[in-house]
Amino acid sequence: MRVLLAAPLSCLLLLVPTALAQITIVSILDESLQEGVSWLEEAVSQAQRKTGLSLSQEIVKVSLDNENDGKDKLCSALYNGVAVVMDMTAGGWTHARDTAAAHGVPYLRLQVSNYQWMAATDDLLRSRNATDAALIFGSEAQLDQALYYLVEGSVVRVIVLSGVDESTTETLKKMRPSPSYYVILGTTEELSKLFTKAVQNKLVTRDSRWTLVATDHKQDDFDRGLLMGSTGVTMMTPVEEVCCTVRNRQNFCDCDSLVIPKELTVNTMLTLTKALKANGATNVQGTCEEPVTDPPSTASFYSAFQTELGSWPNVVWNADKLQTVPELKFDIIAINSSATSVVGSWNTSKELVLNPQYEHSPIRRHFKIGTIMSRPWVSPKTGKEGESSSSIDPANYIGYCVELSARLAEHMKFDFELKFPDDGQYGARQKNGSWNGLVGDLSNGVTDIIVAPLTMTSEREEVIDFVAPYFDQSGISIVIQKRQREENLFKFMTVLRAEVWVSIVAALVVTGIMIWLLDRYSPYSAQNNPDLYPPQCRVWKELTLNSTSDQSKYRVWDYPIKEQYTHILQVIQESGPVERAKFGFEKVLKDKNGEFAFIHDASEIRYEVYHNCLLTEVGEPFAEQPYAIAVQQGSHLQDEISRAILELQKDRYFEALSAQFWNSSARGSCPNDNDSEGITLQSLGGVFIATLIGLALAMIALAAEVLYYKRGGTTLVSDLPPKMALKKASEKDHISRINVTPVY
Repeated sequence: MRVLLAAPLSCLLLLVPTALAQITIVSILDESLQEGVSWLEEAVSQAQRKTGLSLSQEIVKVSLDNENDGKDKLCSALYNGVAVVMDMTAGGWTHARDTAAAHGVPYLRLQVSNYQWMAATDDLLRSRNATDAALIFGSEAQLDQALYYLVEGSVVRVIVLSGVDESTTETLKKMRPSPSYYVILGTTEELSKLFTKAVQNKLVTRDSRWTLVATDHKQDDFDRGLLMGSTGVTMMTPVEEVCCTVRNRQNFCDCDSLVIPKELTVNTMLTLTKALKANGATNVQGTCEEPVTDPPSTASFYSAFQTELGSWPNVVWNADKLQTVPELKFDIIAINSSATSVVGSWNTSKELVLNPQYEHSPIRRHFKIGTIMSRPWVSPKTGKEGESSSSIDPANYIGYCVELSARLAEHMKFDFELKFPDDGQYGARQKNGSWNGLVGDLSNGVTDIIVAPLTMTSEREEVIDFVAPYFDQSGISIVIQKRQREENLFKFMTVLRAEVWVSIVAALVVTGIMIWLLDRYSPYSAQNNPDLYPPQCRVWKELTLNSTSDQSKYRVWDYPIKEQYTHILQVIQESGPVERAKFGFEKVLKDKNGEFAFIHDASEIRYEVYHNCLLTEVGEPFAEQPYAIAVQQGSHLQDEISRAILELQKDRYFEALSAQFWNSSARGSCPNDNDSEGITLQSLGGVFIATLIGLALAMIALAAEVLYYKRGGTTLVSDLPPKMALKKASEKDHISRINVTPVY
């Protein structure tokens, strides 16, 4: 009999086990598993007929979007009385287990989803070193069931799709990187339909491998004609012994019409009701609001259930999850249009067992690596840029980025091809918001990875993701051609232009004439008024002849003048930018006077300077930024490439790679620079010649002056007797001129 509560006591928890003529079973289903209702109805009907118990069933459908509705239904069923809770949700409903345990109601979980199919598929993918895969399901219900396993235990990155149509095809084609493996799960009929659509939509390509996972035993019905011209597929199907397992039969059984979840549900319900009958069927009533301090023990029920389960071959009891697990087994074969090979098998206890005689060759991923043609990063092996530009085979190219891509491919186990941007640009935002060049190709899915001298900027980070930098700071530098100066004894005169020399000589001549005129005619000059100029105040002598004097006392300006590029922007605008770097270097080499400068990437300039004796770098690099590899936003390759780069840095790989392309020893064959030869007689010989010529001219002037005075010119003071000379010097009014002849 049932105990009814008066309204005022309805909130109290009552645990009243009573022997009843009718047993209530609460069955919990995922809302997406529509066919599960009919399975449960048939299971209860058969169990009632075979055990003689009077059974009623309360079905609670659970949705992740509205779990509260399921909780209310469970509480309502508990209030009316429950004998056992059977959970058939794909992921297991923790709330139902906790509620049942709190009220002493037996809880049993039955795994009727495709959990073990997904576990077998996951193990097969991992055996092939798969890191990504696209999973295609025959129905939404199968997809929903698989999600629980993928979230719980899969390490393979996957995209899940229901069916193959135009939208899913476009989604798969736009995925970067493209999935290396594709899996279809469904009945044999669904496998044939979906694979046909995949072939029609050109998803079956050389860089992918397809695995077909059947949920029935009709693999012989698969149309092998679909595999004509294909490398074949891997097919995984449950063996026929699974039929006997789920039907609780020890002998061979007919499996043509087997629906495994249905048979498993029916036989689990029968075992469950037998355990209830053996243990004494009781309903437990209660409410969800009040906690239970001393719930009834359920140990006797679980003991009875395990006893009844012992007569069911190949089904085990998982005490941790309170779950029955059937021992399933799958055959894994590789098929093409005509042949079949055994790949291995999978079962619940031993999991994946591969056939050692089968060649297990994991398929390598295939990526499109975006890069740009520029020495020394990427250049054709032929040495003529553009000659092999139509080829995307990396074997036809050499360079830093090619070497790095090959090393990453070896480390991460993938194949790759090079993809050059149509416009030859690195990537800049356009007026309409789109991007061109390498960045545009990556963000639009044309390429999977960028391995190029691409600088990390916050603007580019908005549309792509950068990984750890692989190249040290590189900036902008200036290169010019070395001036090829002619060997000349008067090389020192090239320091100043001819007009400067003329100006200096003219200034000296004019200054000399002005000093002579002032000294000759000024009444305040030292010559005309010597009493006003004692010897210590004659600064000209101090400046010219006395090297011990402090010349800073006589300085009016002390302002060093430095040469600066004040018109560099104007010159750049007049010259205009070059389309490609090679054109800039060509213009530098054509300018023999070294008057054309090329402003470009510092690393590329340094490479050209190391390999061309005619070039020289001006100053130090500026605006330095690192170079980094880029991937699409959110791509799982970001972490994988970052780990690979850190491993290579630990092995000092980048130092060795840089030394391979930027090695200063390459300039060993270049002749010594003229500016680095030091001071030689050949470079300064003109200075001595000019000095000797000056001395010769001075001697000639001296000789001419002596001859002038000897032949009747002005009498020299030194020619007079001493007394007469003093007298002459003291008679100021009679002295018209004192001629001081310099002594050399």
